[in-house]
Amino acid sequence: MDLNPDLSELTGTLIGDGCLSKFFSRSENRIRKVIAFTGNLDEFDYYSAFVQPAFQKYFGVTGRLYTRDNNSTRFDVKSVRAFEFFSGLGIPVGKKSHSVYIPKQIFKNRDLLIPCLRGIWDSDGSIYRRYSKAYSKHSKHYSNLNSMSFKSCSRRLAREVHRGLEIAGIRPNRVVDCGDSSRFYITRQSEVRKFLELIGFRNSHHLRRLERLSLSPIGI
Repeated sequence: MDLNPDLSELTGTLIGDGCLSKFFSRSENRIRKVIAFTGNLDEFDYYSAFVQPAFQKYFGVTGRLYTRDNNSTRFDVKSVRAFEFFSGLGIPVGKKSHSVYIPKQIFKNRDLLIPCLRGIWDSDGSIYRRYSKAYSKHSKHYSNLNSMSFKSCSRRLAREVHRGLEIAGIRPNRVVDCGDSSRFYITRQSEVRKFLELIGFRNSHHLRRLERLSLSPIGI
């Protein structure tokens, strides 16, 4: 299957929220290949409106979408075809936190890179009102400025997302390594606006936050 913007965005969501799992099922007496996503509880609408329909459209499977323990959204897909598609792109099987990266086929094509960045940020990035505290127990004082941040246990992924934003014409702050992860921010208000105009959000979690921040809710 050829890559397209929808599949690139779905790949970004998988990079951020999902994993490929391969295991032996005793009850079925065979190897099982499963794609599993875990998101916040308030991301259920995002999965029902985009992620699940995309799997239906391109792989012919509905998967199982549900909430778990009333605190998270889960989406599980049992499809060898979908599993092989994403593993063929280079998404690692099993625990991926330190080894995941943006597939080369996507990174070298700007038309595919931008939706992939949207999927990654929708699942792993954040946008929030900047604040300051005089001391640790002091109340937060919020400003009229907004910031965006991205953090990943994969230092390679953090740098690729950073470079991808630069390719899209956005200037993020530099990447900083902190412990076992890497992080960067977008703090210039002009660059925050560029992100919203060039990449935007699809995840309702971020769209609702944009409304609370009194920003134009630029969605897809």
